[in-house]
Amino acid sequence: MTVPTYGSRTLKLALRSAIATLGFTMTIATTAPAQSATQHPSRWEFLVTSGKLLPTGSQRASIARSGLTAAQLSFVPGRVAITATFGW
Repeated sequence: MTVPTYGSRTLKLALRSAIATLGFTMTIATTAPAQSATQHPSRWEFLVTSGKLLPTGSQRASIARSGLTAAQLSFVPGRVAITATFGW
Protein backbone atom coordinates (compact mmCIF):
# COMPACT_ATOMS: atom_id res chain seq x y z
CA MET A 1 0.00 0.00 0.00
CA THR A 2 1.39 3.40 -0.91
CA VAL A 3 0.67 6.59 0.93
CA PRO A 4 -0.08 9.53 -1.37
CA THR A 5 2.38 12.39 -1.07
CA TYR A 6 1.63 15.97 -1.89
CA GLY A 7 4.07 18.51 -3.13
CA SER A 8 4.79 21.69 -1.24
CA ARG A 9 2.93 23.65 -3.92
CA THR A 10 -0.32 21.76 -3.18
CA LEU A 11 0.08 22.26 0.57
CA LYS A 12 0.76 25.97 0.13
CA LEU A 13 -2.35 26.32 -2.04
CA ALA A 14 -4.46 24.46 0.54
CA LEU A 15 -3.09 26.62 3.36
CA ARG A 16 -3.75 29.85 1.43
CA SER A 17 -7.29 28.70 0.64
CA ALA A 18 -7.96 27.86 4.29
CA ILE A 19 -6.62 31.23 5.48
CA ALA A 20 -8.64 33.11 2.85
CA THR A 21 -11.82 31.24 3.78
CA LEU A 22 -11.29 31.89 7.48
CA GLY A 23 -10.61 35.58 6.86
CA PHE A 24 -13.67 35.95 4.65
CA THR A 25 -15.85 34.20 7.23
CA MET A 26 -14.62 36.45 10.02
CA THR A 27 -15.19 39.53 7.86
CA ILE A 28 -18.82 38.77 7.05
CA ALA A 29 -19.67 37.39 10.51
CA THR A 30 -19.82 40.83 12.14
CA THR A 31 -23.14 42.32 13.17
CA ALA A 32 -24.58 44.98 10.92
CA PRO A 33 -25.65 48.27 12.56
CA ALA A 34 -29.31 47.55 11.86
CA GLN A 35 -29.07 44.24 13.70
CA SER A 36 -27.61 45.62 16.89
CA ALA A 37 -30.78 47.42 18.04
CA THR A 38 -32.87 45.43 20.50
CA GLN A 39 -36.29 44.79 19.05
CA HIS A 40 -39.22 43.66 21.16
CA PRO A 41 -41.03 41.03 19.10
CA SER A 42 -44.76 40.73 19.39
CA ARG A 43 -45.97 37.88 21.53
CA TRP A 44 -48.47 36.71 18.91
CA GLU A 45 -47.62 35.77 15.33
CA PHE A 46 -50.06 34.93 12.53
CA LEU A 47 -48.98 33.34 9.24
CA VAL A 48 -51.03 32.23 6.24
CA THR A 49 -49.36 29.97 3.69
CA SER A 50 -50.62 28.40 0.49
CA GLY A 51 -49.40 26.01 -2.16
CA LYS A 52 -50.30 22.97 -4.23
CA LEU A 53 -50.70 19.37 -3.15
CA LEU A 54 -48.85 17.15 -5.63
CA PRO A 55 -49.62 13.46 -4.99
CA THR A 56 -46.83 10.96 -5.64
CA GLY A 57 -46.18 7.33 -4.86
CA SER A 58 -48.55 4.40 -4.66
CA GLN A 59 -51.62 6.45 -3.65
CA ARG A 60 -51.29 8.97 -6.48
CA ALA A 61 -54.61 7.93 -8.03
CA SER A 62 -56.59 8.24 -4.77
CA ILE A 63 -55.44 11.78 -3.88
CA ALA A 64 -56.43 14.61 -6.20
CA ARG A 65 -54.09 17.45 -7.13
CA SER A 66 -55.43 20.53 -5.39
CA GLY A 67 -54.63 23.81 -3.70
CA LEU A 68 -53.68 23.88 -0.05
CA THR A 69 -53.96 26.77 2.43
CA ALA A 70 -52.90 26.81 6.07
CA ALA A 71 -53.25 29.37 8.86
CA GLN A 72 -50.74 29.27 11.70
CA LEU A 73 -51.08 31.08 15.02
CA SER A 74 -48.12 31.21 17.42
CA PHE A 75 -47.70 32.52 20.94
CA VAL A 76 -44.08 33.39 21.74
CA PRO A 77 -43.60 34.04 25.48
CA GLY A 78 -39.79 33.76 25.37
CA ARG A 79 -37.48 31.34 23.66
CA VAL A 80 -40.20 28.73 23.08
CA ALA A 81 -43.20 29.14 20.76
CA ILE A 82 -46.59 27.48 21.17
CA THR A 83 -47.97 26.93 17.67
CA ALA A 84 -51.31 25.76 16.24
CA THR A 85 -51.88 25.16 12.52
CA PHE A 86 -55.15 24.64 10.64
CA GLY A 87 -55.11 23.65 6.98
CA TRP A 88 -57.83 23.37 4.35
